[in-house]
Amino acid sequence: MQEFAEYARHDALGLAALVARGEVSAAELLYTAQCRADRAQPRLNALVRRMDVEAAATLRAGIPPGPFAGVPYLLKDLMQA
Repeated sequence: MQEFAEYARHDALGLAALVARGEVSAAELLYTAQCRADRAQPRLNALVRRMDVEAAATLRAGIPPGPFAGVPYLLKDLMQA
């Protein structure tokens, strides 16, 4: 699968609109986000836990409706260990 070339030109709502219109698939966005994370992680060391398997399972089960449907995102770990 090829990365979605226009990914960086859109905010989350813009990406969701592209998915809703069928111009790009949620799988394409996920793949692009994963590729970008793979490239950035060695420099940033910011991702503690990747949830690639869970993300793929969500795609297979069907994307829940909402304003950001189909848009991959990161969660900030704000809990004390």
